Amino acid sequence: MESRKLISSGPSSLIISLPNQWIKENSLQKGMSVDLEHVQNGLLIRTKEATKSQAKEKSYTLKNKEQYLIREELIYCFLHNVDCINVPLKLVKNVSPVLDNIPGAELKIDKDNAYINNYLDKRRVNPSSEVSHCLRSMKDVLSKISKIKNEENVFEVDNILKNLERRLLIAESVVNKWIENPQERVQSGLKYVEITRLKLFLRELPRLLSHQMRLARKMTYLKGKKAQTLFKEIEEYFKPEIEEQNVEKFTKEKLTI
Repeated sequence: MESRKLISSGPSSLIISLPNQWIKENSLQKGMSVDLEHVQNGLLIRTKEATKSQAKEKSYTLKNKEQYLIREELIYCFLHNVDCINVPLKLVKNVSPVLDNIPGAELKIDKDNAYINNYLDKRRVNPSSEVSHCLRSMKDVLSKISKIKNEENVFEVDNILKNLERRLLIAESVVNKWIENPQERVQSGLKYVEITRLKLFLRELPRLLSHQMRLARKMTYLKGKKAQTLFKEIEEYFKPEIEEQNVEKFTKEKLTI
């Protein structure tokens, strides 16, 4: 991809050359109007139609009855801060078990409709608390992984890890705002160096979560003594630098918060 400015100073237009294959794969067509949005790793190219539909998306109605698909829909809604998630009454029984693994989400049922309130959004998130919560939860997840016997157990662990990942992504977006906006940075009460350290944590923890998920999937192939031996080795490796009672102390020392 290459780009060049038409005018070198003052208000300017930018020409961006995109490979034909890339344009085809992303369903872009000649004459389309696009918006460019700054994101963490560069620019996001979004068509005008997509921008309009995103702006309108203040509510969302769940469409699937399979629990794993419901979970994916909820993650989408939470990451996009959808204000209201509507639940068709016929899906209430399917949705309730999924919400058991999503702290901050509450199902409300009226006479004629049901909806989900999201209490864990960007306006209420404390990133340093989310780091502490994740460190605590990862220890519990290892315990659950050691007891995995079937695919249903793997699905349960996957739910927990997906939820942790969602919380970390939201927390990271809050930290990004602090970094980009001096006023919000001051309101956070943290020094710039503390915020950047916090961001490093929020970038690394999802990688650890993905390793735990791989381990959970492999556990279905391990039986009896092999699994016990594996987890003894893991416990040796992770000799508690992070113990449950010292999570807050650990976080404060590492982040100087």
